Amino acid sequence: MRCPPAPWGSSQSLVMISQLADCHGHEFEDQAVADDVQNYELVSGYQNETHTTVEFRRLLDTCDVQDFIISEDTIQVLWALGPDGSDGDLPKHVKSGSRPLRLLLPVAKPETIPLRHWDVRLNNLTIPHVMATLFWCKIFKVPDLPRKHHIIGYQPLIDSRPIRDGVPKFEKNSLSPVHHMVLYECAEDPDKHMWNEWALGDGFYGPNRPSEWATCVTPIAAWAMGSKGEFLPENVGIPLGESTGVSYYMLEVHYDNQALHEVLDNSGIRVHYTPALRAHDAALLGAGVGVSALHVIPPKQKQYRTVGICSPECTNSTMPEEGINIVSVLLHAHGTARKITLKHIRGTEELPRISEEMCLSFVLYYPRTELAGCYSMTPVKEFFETFGVREFYGLPMMQVENIFLSSGNLESMPPQLEYDMRQHSSEETAMQGDDQGVGLMKELIIREPPEFRNKTFMAHLNEMPWSEPLLTEQIEKTLYKGMHMTFCKKRDDNWAAPIQIQNYPNYTELISNETAEKSCNYKSVRLPNINKSASGLHTNPLMSAILAVCAMTLVVR
Repeated sequence: MRCPPAPWGSSQSLVMISQLADCHGHEFEDQAVADDVQNYELVSGYQNETHTTVEFRRLLDTCDVQDFIISEDTIQVLWALGPDGSDGDLPKHVKSGSRPLRLLLPVAKPETIPLRHWDVRLNNLTIPHVMATLFWCKIFKVPDLPRKHHIIGYQPLIDSRPIRDGVPKFEKNSLSPVHHMVLYECAEDPDKHMWNEWALGDGFYGPNRPSEWATCVTPIAAWAMGSKGEFLPENVGIPLGESTGVSYYMLEVHYDNQALHEVLDNSGIRVHYTPALRAHDAALLGAGVGVSALHVIPPKQKQYRTVGICSPECTNSTMPEEGINIVSVLLHAHGTARKITLKHIRGTEELPRISEEMCLSFVLYYPRTELAGCYSMTPVKEFFETFGVREFYGLPMMQVENIFLSSGNLESMPPQLEYDMRQHSSEETAMQGDDQGVGLMKELIIREPPEFRNKTFMAHLNEMPWSEPLLTEQIEKTLYKGMHMTFCKKRDDNWAAPIQIQNYPNYTELISNETAEKSCNYKSVRLPNINKSASGLHTNPLMSAILAVCAMTLVVR
């Protein structure tokens, strides 16, 4: 990244001159440029043997189209450190990076009500160095509670220790491979014996988990990198304990271990709950693109859109006529996605955005309904036809569809195909987590059309000319604006609405620019005066944001 000289504000410390530039990044280039208007004020800066710290302030809303509005959302903060002796003109950066941060404090942990906690965490799980991605699932039995309680918040418990020479080591600055964690309710099962056994066990690698665990579909807590957890507003809580009809929960932990380190992990989630019931029962709703190998992102693309649809048949059959109240939204993707938006459409009009964060969303809402998940994916036949494939050897398209609908389950495959898939999977040098049908794509051999005959579907994908924009634009349009197979799942693992194939909805998009709509002048905004004292910096918390960051030059968009 590169940023021009920053003469707008500097302060002298004993060991360095602190400089700060208000910059933004180009959408597709690894480069930073100065904003037209500088809205950041440098407060102080210092450096010691281990840290470079810059303290600054800015209005939460600068009315500047080149600035983010600082809200309770998590945003990606970019930083860059220049060479020794730099005067602000940085021909190159010595170090740079990014970190997801929630700049405004969320709802605080309540101090005036009786609180208990339940630690849902793994026990000495060794992440092999051969696994770049790992999904691990474990069952937990609910605490023995005599009556209904409310979950009012949760916090991550991150405990990952690299294994060096066979011994796990605590290293202060080592990064945990934990990428995200989700805690799910499991539908009630009258046969408790096996569930008790599973609760006592260590858990399973995602694809190998028992088929009964597919009934664990209702998210209760969802955490991802950058979050320190969440506490709910004082009028809502998620039911826990006696009379809720739920005895078992499943924790899913996704490890992103691209560095292929061997790690001992004891991470999980601390669930905070109280016997002091709140006014409303809340719930989490999962929505987005159904997780499967049919969710294809072509290589070499600067921009490529995908979409998941929650159908009106689903919401109409599960939600009260007066609607629901949304408390918060967690939007989550893995390494490829750069932006996610949750849209709200009523009839043929798009309503104002529920969330505008930087392909799943977890919606916390009340009052609680029976709806657990609302997803969609491209119908299997239409998916393969989009890539020019009409028929495979040995498997009719209907059977291929059934395999994908069962999350890549191998039991319904021909014996030879199942054997080949398991054999090739065992030969992988860096296993890639929950398969979700990727292995099947490597084994499906094309029969029609003749020009692709005898190739595997994965080989066919790899040979397509992805650098041709007309090709990728047409594929995006077909999969995005075409037909979608919609799924509507209840908390008891039954369907709330039949699986349907629907066209992309026809609606009028909401076009708005929040900054332009406000009575703001696009110019430098004068900040209130600040008073420094021995006790620190005092500012109006509603008007400014103060950060301490390990950076010489901070790049914020």
